[in-house]
Amino acid sequence: MVDGDSKLEKLLQSTWTDLEKATGEPNHPCRLGQIATVHSERGVAVRTVVLRKVDRHGRRLWCFADSRSDKIHEIEADPRVAWLSYDSMMRVQLRLSGRASVVTEGDIVDTSWASLNDTQRDEFACAASPGTVLKEGWDRPETPPNRLSAAEARRWFCLIEIFVGRVDWLQLNPTGHLRARFKWDGAGDLHSAWVVP
Repeated sequence: MVDGDSKLEKLLQSTWTDLEKATGEPNHPCRLGQIATVHSERGVAVRTVVLRKVDRHGRRLWCFADSRSDKIHEIEADPRVAWLSYDSMMRVQLRLSGRASVVTEGDIVDTSWASLNDTQRDEFACAASPGTVLKEGWDRPETPPNRLSAAEARRWFCLIEIFVGRVDWLQLNPTGHLRARFKWDGAGDLHSAWVVP
């Protein structure tokens, strides 16, 4: 840490702790986050995802995805991403940015798939890709489009891994907003500072 501010150090550690807690607490405010990717035609595309795994020492976050979805194609074309979450009770906005990669095989994917229940696995069992226009009249979950077997659905399951290069923390406060920025350089050295909100 460049400035030696112990409050900044504690704040960064507390931020990682909150993210870690969110992976195991369904109602945690950081559990659902918005991930933004770069879209070649629309500019920026943002959607809500579920935070599934955190590695504070490796500065990595993971969420699950369908490998046929637009966000996967967008990440493969341009790996720059941003992650946003907001804790309305603490009035804290957390922005993380970095580079993402798509993980389609390996222990982490197998373990993650095994952790899903049948309902969660069924989310990947639609024969059509996410975003496909449905036939006119299909508007009820009771009449889903063609379904794949669990084994077939598994091939579309993947993880998005985000390598965090920057954390921007903002607390909205009636007596004065607080903002801190944490940025890692190419050598992995951390530069931290309080900044103007």
